[in-house]
Amino acid sequence: MTNIITFDLDGTLMQNPFVKFVFPAIEKELQDVLNDQRPIISEIVAMHNDYMKQGETTKAYDWDLIVTEFLIKSNCVHTLSVEQLVKKHAAPPDSYLLEAGSISALMTLRKKGYRLVALTNGFYKYQFPVMERLGLAPLFDQIVTPEEAGCAKPDPQILQAVYAHGTVVGHVGDRIDHDVVMANQEEIPSIWIRHTFPEWIKRATMSERIQLAQPLIKEKYEKETGTQTISEECQPNYIVSSIEELNRIFT
Repeated sequence: MTNIITFDLDGTLMQNPFVKFVFPAIEKELQDVLNDQRPIISEIVAMHNDYMKQGETTKAYDWDLIVTEFLIKSNCVHTLSVEQLVKKHAAPPDSYLLEAGSISALMTLRKKGYRLVALTNGFYKYQFPVMERLGLAPLFDQIVTPEEAGCAKPDPQILQAVYAHGTVVGHVGDRIDHDVVMANQEEIPSIWIRHTFPEWIKRATMSERIQLAQPLIKEKYEKETGTQTISEECQPNYIVSSIEELNRIFT
């Protein structure tokens, strides 16, 4: 049976252009069209959050749908394509890899026989153009997205499309709530990646890092969820500071 490693994308392997380029472009265009200088992007993000609270995770990540609904609510006849904005900003420097050695590290994992799968909450139409321009696309055997799976992380059902191809031996992600918790619930080795760990954690052994990083784990989970109390499900099995370090885990 094939061994599979699943990867989050944004914050793990790459920086997408949404926050710095796409959202500001959406806001400016809608402010001009509506002749209204209020912080429109805050309302659009609030619509995303409402969908998340309702459990409509697929709709929550369809930014074209949300923008269209905002325009309808505003009684405005206008067309704006979020997909086209992403394509416009899909290449460096607007989008970029989070570490220089990630392509080489992923290639090494593939040479060892691992099947690599991108497991992302971003729709394919937003993620693939960036992956393609950054050289990530050819390295992944499968890209699982909410519109295909019918759900989004941390719902473990998103993994159903992966299980048919082999055994998932690890999930790598930068979020505790979406990545670590989901993997732990599925009894998949959870690997928390953070590219900005202090040197004293980077110098520690894999086994030492879990204990040393407890304050950072709690801080990250609280920032993501607003919840101060963390459970065993929030504890990663491994902590890495780079994609290259995965080759110490997957030998």
